[in-house]
Amino acid sequence: MDIRKLLGDVQKLKRQAEQIRDELEKIEAEGIAQGGRVRIRMNGIQQVLEVRIDPSLVQAGNAPVLESLIQQAFQNAEERIQKIHRQKLQGLGAGNLPFFR
Repeated sequence: MDIRKLLGDVQKLKRQAEQIRDELEKIEAEGIAQGGRVRIRMNGIQQVLEVRIDPSLVQAGNAPVLESLIQQAFQNAEERIQKIHRQKLQGLGAGNLPFFR
């Protein structure tokens, strides 16, 4: 086993991972709930960029419904981002590793 080659491979993977993270930071996905009345936009590193709520949903006593819709929209956006992650990681050959699924 050539340790220099192994270290070189590790450095190459590190650079590729950094490049993918930079790309993911620029990618955006939007999660929606209630037919688009609640929307959450996040980037590829799962930072929430925007939350939009139709004003008709904001009423006294409506908090539990609104909270549920926000959670649904967030989960929808997160699922979309995870799909993008899997696609990007397959390019690295890491798609078969259990912690990247």
